[in-house]
Amino acid sequence: MALMIPPAIPPEMREKYDIPNSELRVFEELRRLPDDYTCIWSVPWADPESTKRSGEADFLIIHPRFPLTVIEVKGGQISCNQGKWTRFVRGQLEFAECPINQAHKSREALLRKFTRMNGFPQSLFVPSAIVVVLTDASRASLVGEKGYYSRVITIEDFSNFRQKLETAMSLPEEKLNRRNEGIGKVAAEFIRNFFSVSPSYKVPLRSLIDLDVDQLSRISKEHYLTINQLEKERKIIINGRAGTGKTVLAIQKAFRDAQLGRRTLLICFNEKLASSLSASIEQTCASIKKYITCCSYHQLCAEICIKNNEAIDDRDSNLKNHLEDLEFRAECLAIHEDSETESYQTIVVDEGQDFRENWWRVLESIFDNDSDGFFWIFRDEVQNIQQQSQFPLEGFFEFTLLKNFRNSQSVYDFMARSTLS
Repeated sequence: MALMIPPAIPPEMREKYDIPNSELRVFEELRRLPDDYTCIWSVPWADPESTKRSGEADFLIIHPRFPLTVIEVKGGQISCNQGKWTRFVRGQLEFAECPINQAHKSREALLRKFTRMNGFPQSLFVPSAIVVVLTDASRASLVGEKGYYSRVITIEDFSNFRQKLETAMSLPEEKLNRRNEGIGKVAAEFIRNFFSVSPSYKVPLRSLIDLDVDQLSRISKEHYLTINQLEKERKIIINGRAGTGKTVLAIQKAFRDAQLGRRTLLICFNEKLASSLSASIEQTCASIKKYITCCSYHQLCAEICIKNNEAIDDRDSNLKNHLEDLEFRAECLAIHEDSETESYQTIVVDEGQDFRENWWRVLESIFDNDSDGFFWIFRDEVQNIQQQSQFPLEGFFEFTLLKNFRNSQSVYDFMARSTLS
Protein backbone atom coordinates (compact mmCIF):
# COMPACT_ATOMS: atom_id res chain seq x y z
CA MET A 1 0.00 0.00 0.00
CA ALA A 2 1.05 3.59 -0.60
CA LEU A 3 2.32 5.76 2.24
CA MET A 4 -0.64 8.03 3.01
CA ILE A 5 -0.27 11.34 4.83
CA PRO A 6 -2.36 11.40 6.95
CA PRO A 7 -2.53 7.60 7.23
CA ALA A 8 -6.34 7.51 7.48
CA ILE A 9 -9.50 9.64 7.57
CA PRO A 10 -11.64 8.19 10.42
CA PRO A 11 -15.44 8.12 9.99
CA GLU A 12 -16.00 10.60 12.81
CA MET A 13 -13.62 13.05 11.15
CA ARG A 14 -15.38 12.69 7.82
CA GLU A 15 -18.71 13.80 9.23
CA LYS A 16 -17.37 16.47 11.56
CA TYR A 17 -15.28 18.22 8.91
CA ASP A 18 -17.77 17.62 6.07
CA ILE A 19 -15.13 16.01 3.86
CA PRO A 20 -16.47 15.46 0.32
CA ASN A 21 -17.21 11.86 -0.62
CA SER A 22 -15.27 12.46 -3.84
CA GLU A 23 -12.04 13.05 -1.89
CA LEU A 24 -12.70 10.06 0.35
CA ARG A 25 -13.10 7.82 -2.68
CA VAL A 26 -9.87 9.03 -4.29
CA PHE A 27 -8.08 8.66 -0.94
CA GLU A 28 -9.01 4.96 -0.88
CA GLU A 29 -7.95 4.47 -4.50
CA LEU A 30 -4.57 6.07 -3.85
CA ARG A 31 -4.08 3.92 -0.76
CA ARG A 32 -4.09 0.84 -3.02
CA LEU A 33 -1.08 2.07 -4.99
CA PRO A 34 2.28 0.27 -4.45
CA ASP A 35 4.57 0.94 -1.47
CA ASP A 36 6.89 3.29 -3.37
CA TYR A 37 4.12 5.90 -3.70
CA THR A 38 3.61 8.71 -1.19
CA CYS A 39 0.19 10.38 -1.38
CA ILE A 40 -0.54 13.52 0.64
CA TRP A 41 -4.08 14.69 1.19
CA SER A 42 -5.11 18.35 1.52
CA VAL A 43 -1.93 20.34 0.92
CA PRO A 44 -2.20 24.10 1.70
CA TRP A 45 -0.05 26.57 -0.20
CA ALA A 46 0.73 30.27 -0.20
CA ASP A 47 2.28 32.07 -3.13
CA PRO A 48 2.68 35.88 -3.36
CA GLU A 49 3.44 35.55 -7.08
CA SER A 50 0.09 33.93 -7.88
CA THR A 51 -3.07 35.90 -8.66
CA LYS A 52 -4.79 33.52 -6.28
CA ARG A 53 -2.36 33.98 -3.43
CA SER A 54 -3.36 30.96 -1.35
CA GLY A 55 -5.16 27.70 -1.89
CA GLU A 56 -5.10 23.98 -1.34
CA ALA A 57 -4.22 20.98 -3.48
CA ASP A 58 -6.53 18.03 -2.94
CA PHE A 59 -3.68 15.50 -3.29
CA LEU A 60 0.04 15.56 -4.00
CA ILE A 61 1.67 12.43 -5.45
CA ILE A 62 5.37 11.72 -4.87
CA HIS A 63 7.15 8.95 -6.76
CA PRO A 64 10.75 8.98 -8.05
CA ARG A 65 9.75 7.54 -11.45
CA PHE A 66 6.99 10.10 -12.05
CA PRO A 67 6.72 13.89 -12.07
CA LEU A 68 5.59 15.71 -8.95
CA THR A 69 1.83 15.46 -9.46
CA VAL A 70 -1.08 17.53 -8.14
CA ILE A 71 -4.54 15.94 -8.20
CA GLU A 72 -7.68 18.06 -8.23
CA VAL A 73 -10.84 16.14 -7.31
CA LYS A 74 -14.38 17.09 -8.33
CA GLY A 75 -17.56 15.28 -7.42
CA GLY A 76 -21.14 15.79 -8.50
CA GLN A 77 -22.65 16.46 -11.92
CA ILE A 78 -19.85 18.39 -13.57
CA SER A 79 -19.35 18.66 -17.34
CA CYS A 80 -17.32 20.58 -19.90
CA ASN A 81 -18.14 21.78 -23.40
CA GLN A 82 -15.25 23.20 -25.44
CA GLY A 83 -13.36 24.27 -22.32
CA LYS A 84 -16.36 25.76 -20.50
CA TRP A 85 -17.08 23.94 -17.24
CA THR A 86 -20.52 23.76 -15.65
CA ARG A 87 -22.15 21.82 -12.86
CA PHE A 88 -25.61 21.19 -11.43
CA VAL A 89 -26.15 22.75 -8.01
CA ARG A 90 -29.53 22.10 -6.39
CA GLY A 91 -31.04 21.34 -9.76
CA GLN A 92 -29.69 24.45 -11.51
CA LEU A 93 -26.87 24.65 -14.03
CA GLU A 94 -24.04 26.97 -12.95
CA PHE A 95 -20.65 27.88 -14.34
CA ALA A 96 -17.77 26.16 -12.54
CA GLU A 97 -14.12 27.05 -12.13
CA CYS A 98 -11.94 25.02 -14.46
CA PRO A 99 -10.43 22.17 -12.37
CA ILE A 100 -7.51 21.94 -14.79
CA ASN A 101 -6.62 25.57 -14.06
CA GLN A 102 -7.08 24.98 -10.33
CA ALA A 103 -4.65 22.08 -10.45
CA HIS A 104 -2.12 24.16 -12.38
CA LYS A 105 -2.27 26.98 -9.80
CA SER A 106 -1.53 24.53 -6.99
CA ARG A 107 1.21 22.81 -9.01
CA GLU A 108 2.97 26.08 -9.83
CA ALA A 109 2.82 27.35 -6.25
CA LEU A 110 4.09 24.11 -4.71
CA LEU A 111 6.81 23.73 -7.32
CA ARG A 112 8.09 27.25 -6.63
CA LYS A 113 8.03 26.49 -2.92
CA PHE A 114 10.08 23.30 -3.11
CA THR A 115 12.64 24.49 -5.64
CA ARG A 116 13.48 27.52 -3.49
CA MET A 117 13.92 25.60 -0.25
CA ASN A 118 17.38 25.00 1.18
CA GLY A 119 18.46 21.44 0.49
CA PHE A 120 16.26 20.86 -2.53
CA PRO A 121 18.36 19.40 -5.38
CA GLN A 122 19.17 22.25 -7.74
CA SER A 123 17.98 21.67 -11.29
CA LEU A 124 16.99 23.79 -14.25
CA PHE A 125 13.86 21.73 -14.74
CA VAL A 126 11.72 19.77 -12.27
CA PRO A 127 9.17 17.46 -13.91
CA SER A 128 5.61 18.12 -12.76
CA ALA A 129 2.12 17.07 -13.75
CA ILE A 130 -1.53 17.62 -12.97
CA VAL A 131 -4.41 15.16 -12.95
CA VAL A 132 -8.12 15.95 -12.57
CA VAL A 133 -10.35 13.23 -11.13
CA LEU A 134 -14.12 13.45 -11.72
CA THR A 135 -15.64 10.85 -9.40
CA ASP A 136 -19.23 11.13 -10.65
CA ALA A 137 -18.92 12.35 -14.24
CA SER A 138 -18.58 10.15 -17.33
CA ARG A 139 -16.36 10.64 -20.35
CA ALA A 140 -19.49 11.51 -22.35
CA SER A 141 -19.89 14.72 -20.29
CA LEU A 142 -16.62 16.06 -21.75
CA VAL A 143 -17.16 17.59 -25.18
CA GLY A 144 -14.38 19.00 -27.35
CA GLU A 145 -10.75 18.31 -28.23
CA LYS A 146 -9.73 14.97 -26.71
CA GLY A 147 -6.23 16.20 -25.97
CA TYR A 148 -7.66 18.78 -23.57
CA TYR A 149 -9.03 15.98 -21.40
CA SER A 150 -5.95 13.77 -21.54
CA ARG A 151 -5.22 14.39 -17.86
CA VAL A 152 -8.82 13.88 -16.73
CA ILE A 153 -9.90 10.64 -15.02
CA THR A 154 -13.63 9.94 -15.11
CA ILE A 155 -15.94 7.44 -13.44
CA GLU A 156 -15.28 4.79 -16.10
CA ASP A 157 -11.56 4.84 -15.30
CA PHE A 158 -11.93 3.71 -11.69
CA SER A 159 -11.97 0.07 -12.80
CA ASN A 160 -8.30 0.51 -13.70
CA PHE A 161 -7.39 3.53 -11.61
CA ARG A 162 -3.65 2.96 -11.23
CA GLN A 163 -3.04 2.53 -14.97
CA LYS A 164 -5.10 5.60 -15.85
CA LEU A 165 -3.33 7.66 -13.19
CA GLU A 166 0.16 6.64 -14.28
CA THR A 167 -0.72 7.25 -17.93
CA ALA A 168 -1.95 10.76 -17.12
CA MET A 169 1.10 11.53 -14.99
CA SER A 170 3.47 10.33 -17.73
CA LEU A 171 2.11 12.44 -20.58
CA PRO A 172 4.98 14.53 -21.99
CA GLU A 173 4.33 18.25 -22.20
CA GLU A 174 6.83 21.04 -22.81
CA LYS A 175 6.08 23.06 -19.67
CA LEU A 176 5.35 20.15 -17.33
CA ASN A 177 7.15 16.94 -18.19
CA ARG A 178 8.93 17.49 -21.46
CA ARG A 179 11.11 14.37 -21.33
CA ASN A 180 8.64 11.97 -19.68
CA GLU A 181 10.86 11.57 -16.63
CA GLY A 182 10.41 11.40 -12.87
CA ILE A 183 11.70 13.69 -10.14
CA GLY A 184 14.24 11.10 -8.96
CA LYS A 185 14.99 9.55 -5.58
CA VAL A 186 16.72 12.56 -4.01
CA ALA A 187 13.92 15.05 -4.72
CA ALA A 188 11.24 12.48 -3.84
CA GLU A 189 12.90 11.84 -0.47
CA PHE A 190 13.27 15.56 0.22
CA ILE A 191 9.58 16.29 -0.38
CA ARG A 192 8.47 13.16 1.47
CA ASN A 193 10.49 14.20 4.53
CA PHE A 194 9.05 17.71 4.36
CA PHE A 195 5.54 16.33 4.78
CA SER A 196 6.55 13.79 7.42
CA VAL A 197 7.61 16.34 10.03
CA SER A 198 6.23 16.34 13.55
CA PRO A 199 5.95 19.43 15.76
CA SER A 200 8.55 19.50 18.50
CA TYR A 201 6.10 20.59 21.20
CA LYS A 202 2.60 19.80 22.37
CA VAL A 203 -0.39 21.90 21.37
CA PRO A 204 -1.70 23.85 24.38
CA LEU A 205 -5.16 25.29 25.05
CA ARG A 206 -6.85 21.94 25.46
CA SER A 207 -9.58 23.67 27.47
CA LEU A 208 -10.50 25.95 24.56
CA ILE A 209 -10.42 23.46 21.70
CA ASP A 210 -13.05 20.74 21.57
CA LEU A 211 -10.82 18.10 19.95
CA ASP A 212 -9.47 14.77 21.12
CA VAL A 213 -5.75 13.97 21.23
CA ASP A 214 -5.58 12.50 17.72
CA GLN A 215 -7.34 15.49 16.20
CA LEU A 216 -5.07 17.89 18.09
CA SER A 217 -2.09 16.00 16.72
CA ARG A 218 -3.44 16.38 13.18
CA ILE A 219 -4.22 20.09 13.43
CA SER A 220 -0.79 20.67 14.99
CA LYS A 221 0.95 18.81 12.18
CA GLU A 222 -1.01 20.53 9.41
CA HIS A 223 -0.26 23.94 10.89
CA TYR A 224 3.41 23.07 11.29
CA LEU A 225 3.39 22.45 7.54
CA THR A 226 1.57 25.74 6.96
CA ILE A 227 4.33 27.57 8.86
CA ASN A 228 6.87 25.88 6.60
CA GLN A 229 4.92 27.11 3.57
CA LEU A 230 4.98 30.69 4.88
CA GLU A 231 8.44 30.71 6.45
CA LYS A 232 9.80 33.42 4.13
CA GLU A 233 6.92 35.83 4.79
CA ARG A 234 8.12 38.44 7.29
CA LYS A 235 4.86 40.37 7.48
CA ILE A 236 1.63 38.47 6.99
CA ILE A 237 -2.06 38.64 7.90
CA ILE A 238 -3.59 35.19 8.25
CA ASN A 239 -7.37 35.24 7.92
CA GLY A 240 -9.56 32.41 9.10
CA ARG A 241 -13.05 31.74 10.36
CA ALA A 242 -13.65 30.22 13.77
CA GLY A 243 -12.52 26.61 13.78
CA THR A 244 -9.63 26.97 11.32
CA GLY A 245 -7.10 26.75 14.15
CA LYS A 246 -5.71 30.30 14.12
CA THR A 247 -4.74 30.23 17.78
CA VAL A 248 -3.00 26.88 17.41
CA LEU A 249 -1.03 28.20 14.44
CA ALA A 250 -0.16 31.41 16.30
CA ILE A 251 1.22 29.36 19.17
CA GLN A 252 3.18 27.15 16.80
CA LYS A 253 4.80 30.21 15.19
CA ALA A 254 5.61 31.88 18.51
CA PHE A 255 7.07 28.72 20.04
CA ARG A 256 9.07 27.96 16.93
CA ASP A 257 10.71 31.40 16.80
CA ALA A 258 11.41 31.32 20.54
CA GLN A 259 13.14 27.98 20.06
CA LEU A 260 15.41 29.72 17.54
CA GLY A 261 16.40 32.29 20.15
CA ARG A 262 14.30 35.15 18.78
CA ARG A 263 12.78 37.65 21.21
CA THR A 264 9.11 36.82 20.66
CA LEU A 265 5.89 38.55 21.70
CA LEU A 266 2.64 36.57 21.61
CA ILE A 267 -0.17 39.05 22.15
CA CYS A 268 -3.98 39.03 22.03
CA PHE A 269 -6.94 41.18 23.11
CA ASN A 270 -8.63 38.89 25.61
CA GLU A 271 -6.90 38.73 29.01
CA LYS A 272 -8.30 35.30 29.88
CA LEU A 273 -6.94 33.89 26.64
CA ALA A 274 -3.60 35.56 27.39
CA SER A 275 -3.55 33.93 30.83
CA SER A 276 -4.25 30.52 29.32
CA LEU A 277 -1.49 31.04 26.77
CA SER A 278 0.92 32.12 29.50
CA ALA A 279 0.10 29.01 31.52
CA SER A 280 0.89 26.89 28.48
CA ILE A 281 4.23 28.65 28.07
CA GLU A 282 5.09 27.97 31.72
CA GLN A 283 4.82 24.25 30.99
CA THR A 284 7.41 24.38 28.22
CA CYS A 285 11.19 24.10 28.44
CA ALA A 286 13.38 26.92 29.71
CA SER A 287 14.80 27.62 26.25
CA ILE A 288 11.34 28.71 25.07
CA LYS A 289 10.28 30.59 28.21
CA LYS A 290 13.51 32.61 28.07
CA TYR A 291 12.65 34.19 24.72
CA ILE A 292 8.86 34.46 24.70
CA THR A 293 6.53 37.01 26.29
CA CYS A 294 2.78 36.42 26.31
CA CYS A 295 0.25 39.06 27.30
CA SER A 296 -2.90 40.91 26.37
CA TYR A 297 -2.60 44.32 24.74
CA HIS A 298 -3.49 46.17 27.95
CA GLN A 299 -0.97 44.09 29.89
CA LEU A 300 1.64 45.21 27.36
CA CYS A 301 0.60 48.84 27.87
CA ALA A 302 0.93 48.45 31.63
CA GLU A 303 4.40 46.94 31.24
CA ILE A 304 5.51 49.83 28.99
CA CYS A 305 4.29 52.33 31.59
CA ILE A 306 5.99 50.53 34.48
CA LYS A 307 9.35 50.34 32.68
CA ASN A 308 9.18 54.09 32.12
CA ASN A 309 8.07 54.91 35.68
CA GLU A 310 4.62 55.88 34.46
CA ALA A 311 2.54 53.47 36.49
CA ILE A 312 -1.20 54.02 36.09
CA ASP A 313 -3.40 54.36 39.16
CA ASP A 314 -6.05 51.68 38.67
CA ARG A 315 -8.28 52.74 41.56
CA ASP A 316 -10.58 54.59 39.16
CA SER A 317 -13.93 52.82 39.29
CA ASN A 318 -14.51 53.57 35.61
CA LEU A 319 -12.71 50.72 33.84
CA LYS A 320 -13.21 52.26 30.40
CA ASN A 321 -11.51 55.52 31.41
CA HIS A 322 -8.69 53.60 33.08
CA LEU A 323 -7.97 51.52 29.96
CA GLU A 324 -8.12 54.55 27.67
CA ASP A 325 -5.66 56.39 29.90
CA LEU A 326 -3.41 53.33 29.95
CA GLU A 327 -3.50 53.06 26.14
CA PHE A 328 -2.75 56.77 25.67
CA ARG A 329 0.25 56.85 28.01
CA ALA A 330 1.69 53.62 26.57
CA GLU A 331 1.33 54.96 23.03
CA CYS A 332 3.15 58.19 23.89
CA LEU A 333 5.96 56.26 25.58
CA ALA A 334 6.29 53.64 22.85
CA ILE A 335 6.79 56.15 20.04
CA HIS A 336 9.18 58.32 22.09
CA GLU A 337 12.79 57.67 21.08
CA ASP A 338 14.21 57.91 24.62
CA SER A 339 11.68 55.62 26.30
CA GLU A 340 12.66 52.31 27.90
CA THR A 341 10.60 50.02 25.70
CA GLU A 342 11.65 46.48 24.83
CA SER A 343 11.71 45.51 21.16
CA TYR A 344 10.84 42.12 19.69
CA GLN A 345 12.25 40.23 16.72
CA THR A 346 8.98 38.32 16.30
CA ILE A 347 5.49 39.62 17.07
CA VAL A 348 2.56 37.21 16.80
CA VAL A 349 -0.92 38.75 17.20
CA ASP A 350 -3.95 36.56 17.88
CA GLU A 351 -7.47 38.09 17.72
CA GLY A 352 -6.15 40.79 15.38
CA GLN A 353 -9.70 41.74 14.37
CA ASP A 354 -10.16 43.29 17.83
CA PHE A 355 -7.12 45.59 17.75
CA ARG A 356 -7.68 49.33 17.32
CA GLU A 357 -5.86 51.41 14.74
CA ASN A 358 -3.54 53.13 17.22
CA TRP A 359 -2.65 49.80 18.85
CA TRP A 360 -0.97 48.73 15.61
CA ARG A 361 1.24 51.82 15.78
CA VAL A 362 2.43 50.80 19.23
CA LEU A 363 3.24 47.28 18.05
CA GLU A 364 5.01 48.68 15.01
CA SER A 365 7.18 50.84 17.28
CA ILE A 366 8.39 47.84 19.33
CA PHE A 367 8.98 45.62 16.28
CA ASP A 368 12.67 45.15 15.51
CA ASN A 369 12.63 45.77 11.77
CA ASP A 370 16.41 45.70 11.54
CA SER A 371 16.62 42.05 12.59
CA ASP A 372 14.68 40.65 9.60
CA GLY A 373 11.94 40.02 12.11
CA PHE A 374 8.52 38.41 11.68
CA PHE A 375 5.21 40.21 12.26
CA TRP A 376 2.35 37.69 11.97
CA ILE A 377 -1.28 38.67 12.53
CA PHE A 378 -4.19 36.24 12.91
CA ARG A 379 -7.72 37.57 12.59
CA ASP A 380 -11.36 36.70 11.92
CA GLU A 381 -13.55 39.62 10.89
CA VAL A 382 -16.69 37.66 11.78
CA GLN A 383 -15.61 37.73 15.45
CA ASN A 384 -14.83 41.43 15.49
CA ILE A 385 -15.94 42.11 19.05
CA GLN A 386 -14.62 45.67 19.22
CA GLN A 387 -15.70 46.67 15.69
CA GLN A 388 -12.55 48.82 15.55
CA SER A 389 -10.20 46.81 13.37
CA GLN A 390 -8.80 49.46 10.99
CA PHE A 391 -5.38 48.29 9.88
CA PRO A 392 -2.96 51.16 9.06
CA LEU A 393 0.26 49.20 8.47
CA GLU A 394 1.65 48.46 5.01
CA GLY A 395 3.59 45.67 3.34
CA PHE A 396 1.58 42.75 4.72
CA PHE A 397 0.85 39.68 2.59
CA GLU A 398 -2.58 38.09 3.22
CA PHE A 399 -3.20 34.36 3.50
CA THR A 400 -6.48 32.54 4.22
CA LEU A 401 -6.95 29.35 6.22
CA LEU A 402 -9.65 27.33 4.46
CA LYS A 403 -10.12 24.13 6.43
CA ASN A 404 -12.41 24.00 9.47
CA PHE A 405 -11.22 21.55 12.12
CA ARG A 406 -14.01 21.73 14.65
CA ASN A 407 -17.29 23.13 15.83
CA SER A 408 -16.42 26.68 16.85
CA GLN A 409 -19.26 27.19 19.31
CA SER A 410 -17.23 26.45 22.46
CA VAL A 411 -14.57 29.03 21.62
CA TYR A 412 -17.18 31.58 20.57
CA ASP A 413 -19.02 31.07 23.87
CA PHE A 414 -15.78 31.37 25.81
CA MET A 415 -14.88 34.63 24.06
CA ALA A 416 -18.36 36.06 24.58
CA ARG A 417 -18.32 35.22 28.31
CA SER A 418 -14.83 36.65 28.72
CA THR A 419 -15.80 39.88 26.97
CA LEU A 420 -18.88 40.39 29.06
CA SER A 421 -17.23 39.53 32.37
